Amino acid sequence: LDEVEPNDDFASAQTLAFPSVTTGYSAPSGDNDFYTFTLTADTTVSVFTYEMAGMESDTVDTRIYLYDSTQTQIAYDDDGGPGLYSAVVDQALTAGTYYVEIRPYTYSDGYYTLELAVTICTPGEAACNGDILETCNDFGTGVDQELCAYGCDDINLVCNPPDMNEVEPNNDAASADAVWLNYQGYGLIDPGDDIDYYAVTLTAQASLRIETSAIPGQSTVDTRLYLYAPDGTTELAYNDDYVGIYSTITETEAADLAAGTYYVAVDSYSTYTGYYTLTIQVFGSANLVLSEYIEGSSNDKAIEIYNAGTAAITLAECSWSNFNNGATTPSGTQGFDGDATGAVLNPGEVWTFCNATGNITGCSEYGDVFYNGDDAVVLYWNGIVVDSFGRVGEDPGSYWGIDPDTTQDHTLRRHCMAHGDWNPYDAFVPTIEYDIYANNDFTDLGVPPTCP
Repeated sequence: LDEVEPNDDFASAQTLAFPSVTTGYSAPSGDNDFYTFTLTADTTVSVFTYEMAGMESDTVDTRIYLYDSTQTQIAYDDDGGPGLYSAVVDQALTAGTYYVEIRPYTYSDGYYTLELAVTICTPGEAACNGDILETCNDFGTGVDQELCAYGCDDINLVCNPPDMNEVEPNNDAASADAVWLNYQGYGLIDPGDDIDYYAVTLTAQASLRIETSAIPGQSTVDTRLYLYAPDGTTELAYNDDYVGIYSTITETEAADLAAGTYYVAVDSYSTYTGYYTLTIQVFGSANLVLSEYIEGSSNDKAIEIYNAGTAAITLAECSWSNFNNGATTPSGTQGFDGDATGAVLNPGEVWTFCNATGNITGCSEYGDVFYNGDDAVVLYWNGIVVDSFGRVGEDPGSYWGIDPDTTQDHTLRRHCMAHGDWNPYDAFVPTIEYDIYANNDFTDLGVPPTCP
């Protein structure tokens, strides 16, 4: 969850970026959650709640209250969003600080997603071009993002399907899609008797955690999940309905697997069709994240990595690559000083890698850091993707994001996250994962993030 308790009143309200998407949990019954956000300019704002992906069986009947900086209520809604969820739309707000309260109706409890969005039109107006705010929101850019990362179908008023990671035919072990470790990608069960196979190769003994979940804005499917041995036929583990209608094979059920290629299969219960997200995690892999990305003037470039886990990481096991101008193969790959010194990164520590020809001082090490705001970065541990920045294979122009909150000529500092972005090919909206600071702001570089 993104929500951090206690946040039960104005004084303890959790600070959110604007625009942003946040997941929360109202529990115990009657729990009220407070959030605060700041507008730097006059903005027409919409605030709404909807289902949390993967928790469709544990929803909550929300009410939204919007308050100004004096804590005076200025808007309220109950059941104006999808189902029992809420939507406060088209609020013309001046620059300043505001509060949002999510209050459950009659002591219900459950999960929700909260979105703070720039309103570009009122649902149903001609200017909206058929878009429905709850499913087709482009944050004022003209390019649908968030719930519609792949664009909005203005005819049917739903999100377009995602760029599929799954490649058909993959209906058996022989035709399985080869995927990377710490994989996260999209699949589609269609027709109803479709079964999708994926091949994952372990180079050493390891345990796996395999999960399916929903794709926001897409049709859901009741999945079943199978793990097969390297022979492609011996079933090692199976699950149906671990969380709601989605499935999980835990690291206990897939523990201590010997080196080799294993097969993961996904099908649906009772020939349902729909989309799913598949996550294959190497359980116990290093919890290493890109905690800061500096794209400063001229040669002032740097990355910072953070050990968000509970065990020390040997830097010799880590490397990073940059993918310039939409490249699908690395434009450059570098290790860390641990290659020579045997250095380790202890839990809660950071390591900074700065451009040797720039002006940034006090870094852990220096090397060749050559990227611009439109270049992706991928972080590896023992060759396994543990985090990524940007979107590999996409050239966004000059930057990702919405001006002025972009990846060009800015310093980006990571929000606290459970783990990094394991899918370097997924859509990238910087404000979801990062706070954005001015150009050449190096003040926080080398300072570990404060995470609960």
